[in-house]
Amino acid sequence: MKKIFLVILAFLIVLLGFFIFKNGNEYYQNRYNGEVAYAKVPDKIPSKEQAKDSNNKIVKGVYTYKYHFKFVNEKGQVISMEHYLSGEHVKPLKPGSIVKAEVSNQLIVKGPNTVNISDVPKRIINKLN
Repeated sequence: MKKIFLVILAFLIVLLGFFIFKNGNEYYQNRYNGEVAYAKVPDKIPSKEQAKDSNNKIVKGVYTYKYHFKFVNEKGQVISMEHYLSGEHVKPLKPGSIVKAEVSNQLIVKGPNTVNISDVPKRIINKLN
């Protein structure tokens, strides 16, 4: 009886480990596994505001610009994302320029960085508006 109980317990532990791994892997893939995407910087520069911390308190000397991007990935899918450009001496992105970033399903993993339009694949250029 004791052996059967231990076998069932071991099976349940392995099953639980599998589900934890599977869910953790899905979380990682959705959050941190990014793909290259491009977006056009809006023509209107967002207002420069004082940055706030996670408790919504103003951070002295730090300013931020809040951008709304519509990224287009290599598959042609449009991904809407917000991005806060912050710093002590922060400058806005050039209106109408093109940026490249690594974008996951939930956040911008890397970038955005300004690129030349000649660096953007032609099939994506038409979708950047």
